[in-house]
Amino acid sequence: MEVKTNTTANWADPITVGDLHSKNRIMMAALTRCRCNPEDNIPTPLLTEYYGQRAGAGIILSEATPVSQRGEGFFGSACLYNEKHLEGWKLVTKAVHGKGGLIVVQLVHAGRATHPTINKGLEAYGPSPLRRREPIRGLNE
Repeated sequence: MEVKTNTTANWADPITVGDLHSKNRIMMAALTRCRCNPEDNIPTPLLTEYYGQRAGAGIILSEATPVSQRGEGFFGSACLYNEKHLEGWKLVTKAVHGKGGLIVVQLVHAGRATHPTINKGLEAYGPSPLRRREPIRGLNE
């Protein structure tokens, strides 16, 4: 991937990263907000508002977004593995683009950090049979 830049640029200057043409050099790092209903993990109006408010950043990297129900790592995180999730993320994208921002989704599988309680009773698929050792915040076991 080619990054077109120069040595005298400042944060407010535009930048091209691959096919993305950003109005500035600000990159918003991912922060998992867990602002979705844990029953369906569809991006909500609150999540749409959150990302829309931050569209002034040149490029937003979304929160960790599970691509499988077996790969969820947090209660209430926005997922992207069915049509309803896709429709929710389209609203987020529209809000960001509508304010001149760019957003890139961070696809994730939580691996051994998943748990059947988070994944609605499903065991995780992964490269190791080892379970997580750390307790899950918000889960009374």
